[in-house]
Amino acid sequence: MPIKDIVALLSSVGFSDPPSWVRPFHVLSTGEQFRVTMARVLAEHTGTGIAVVDEFTSVVDRTVAQIGSAALARTVRQRDQRFIAVTCHEDVETWLTPDWVYRPDTGAFVWRDLQRPPSLDLQVARVYRSAWLRFRRHHYLDTDLNPAALCFVATWQERPVAFVAALGFPHKHVPGFRLHRLVCLPDYQGVGIGVALADFISGVLRTRARHVFRTAAHPAVVAHCARSPWWDMVRQPKLSPCSSVGEQRDLGVGSMKRAVDRLTAGFEYIGPPADPEVAARLLGPAR
Repeated sequence: MPIKDIVALLSSVGFSDPPSWVRPFHVLSTGEQFRVTMARVLAEHTGTGIAVVDEFTSVVDRTVAQIGSAALARTVRQRDQRFIAVTCHEDVETWLTPDWVYRPDTGAFVWRDLQRPPSLDLQVARVYRSAWLRFRRHHYLDTDLNPAALCFVATWQERPVAFVAALGFPHKHVPGFRLHRLVCLPDYQGVGIGVALADFISGVLRTRARHVFRTAAHPAVVAHCARSPWWDMVRQPKLSPCSSVGEQRDLGVGSMKRAVDRLTAGFEYIGPPADPEVAARLLGPAR
């Protein structure tokens, strides 16, 4: 498969961490191995009939099973494939949203109305910079966090699941904010939590400034922003000579860090601002 298709497939099932893409399979976590295995099953059965997986989600944590099932179901439908999950775990049914269910113990076969998977009720709070310690090793480029960053964490069922930071953007012509770091923990990738958090916080920041920018290198993030009516691409994907992250290139006097080995794209948030009362609470003191 072309590298672009492999990256898209891995990201779609929730295995979105580029450093992990080059690690041996045996060093991955159980949840990561599950997602990689599902991606490979889909890849190997592209255009060849029905993919069947026995003991589906039997060896993973139930949170990973549920989130991973939702990501897999969406990927299967996007790729117009057919997939059968054989499992004894009832908790994944509503997340898989299957077309039909067969129960061998009763011999019952039922067609199932296609429904949306359960919604994720995320709670968002402004937090201290120390919260980054839980997320930084999962960032695909840099573990540094600017001391001036405003930090926010999303939780689900009282578990931290995603982190985003923002910096003031003191440009004299376009003052505002720019997103600085965005991480969704591996167990919760594939269902749009990270991009939803970034969109929400951008709306919060828009209540304080007209401009909110972000630079994206991850293919899935670039694709989301390019499709979204809430983001306007202000710089086409290219090797950017003015990025603040990336490999250090020795340019002599006045040298700076530059994105010399990857494509990045620039976007501006043009979506609606958040509710002023919600924004005021989130932009208040960290906790």
